[in-house]
Parts: sequence; C-alpha cells; structure tokens
Amino acid sequence: MYATEHDIATLRKLQEVDRKVVSAKKEFKELPHRKAILEVRAKKDEALKRKVQVQDMLDEAEGKLAAFVQEDELLSAKQDEITETLSQVQGDYRAVTAHTRDLDGVRKRREKVSLELSRVEEEVDKINPVMKQIMQALADLDAKERDLIASFQKVGGSLRAAIEEGEKARVSLAEQVDGELLKVYEKTRSACG
Repeated sequence: MYATEHDIATLRKLQEVDRKVVSAKKEFKELPHRKAILEVRAKKDEALKRKVQVQDMLDEAEGKLAAFVQEDELLSAKQDEITETLSQVQGDYRAVTAHTRDLDGVRKRREKVSLELSRVEEEVDKINPVMKQIMQALADLDAKERDLIASFQKVGGSLRAAIEEGEKARVSLAEQVDGELLKVYEKTRSACG
C-alpha cells in the first residue's frame, strides 16, 4: 500500500485534528468547575439542613412565646376579675380572704409566666441572628453557584464548540483519504491513543 504526498499531508492534518479533539475532551473532563459546583451544592445542602433545624427551634420557641403571652393575658383578665370581686365583697371576711388568696395565686403565676416569657424571648433573640446568618450563607452559596455555572458554561461551551468543530473537520479530512489507508490509520490511532 502506497500513500501519496497528498495522503500523507491529509493524514498529518487528521492526526493534528484528532490530537486537538482528544486534548479538548480531556480538558473538558478535568474542568475544576464541576468539582467546585458539587462542593458548593454540598455546602448548600448542609446549610439547608441546618436551616431546617434552626427553623424548627425558632417555631417551637415562638409557639411557647405565644402560649405564654396568651396565658399572661388570661391571668391578667382573671386578676382584674378577682380585684373587682374583692371590691364588691368588702364586708365578708371569708370571701375577702378566699379572693385575696386567689389573687395572690394569680399574681405568683403571672410572675412565673413573666419569667418564662423573658426566657423564651431571650431564646428567640439568640435564634434569630443564627437564622439570619444561615440565610445569608445560603444567598452567598446561591450566588457562588450561579457564577460557577456561568463560568462553566462559558469555558465548557467553548471547549464543546472546539470538539464539535474538530469532529466535523475530521469527517471531511477522512473523506479525502483512501479507505484502506484510513483503516490502517484508525487501527494505529486506537492502538496508540
């Protein structure tokens, strides 16, 4: 089998095109963007899990806060009711004593509720900044992910375009070479890489 000067020149061009395509494919597979995007997504998943935990804690604390506020309102109304009843039963020692005891019990319970209310408010005040930090971290991670994806699409797009262009050039060059010579070239190319 003999190859003409034209065949040899075409095979060299074909070899150069194949080399560029292989190089572009390798570079595309090794782009750091993919790994970086996966790392950002993993961090985002962790932040979302943390957000759910903190949100559960915040919901629980706010539920307690609402319950204590409601109980305090009920106790306040009861205290007002007992005070009014006391003003109406001013001559009856037993009734005054009983209502005074009730009033004292309501006052003590309101003090306990007030302490619990303060404790829960402090808890909510501690949780809210953590939630804001998590939300900020999620926003930052979203922005970073968008930037990485845009960069990946830009760099990866140019590499894919180079690969497609090289494969089209390869097809047109392969048509210019003798069939048997092309088979030998393909066999050698697959053996050598």
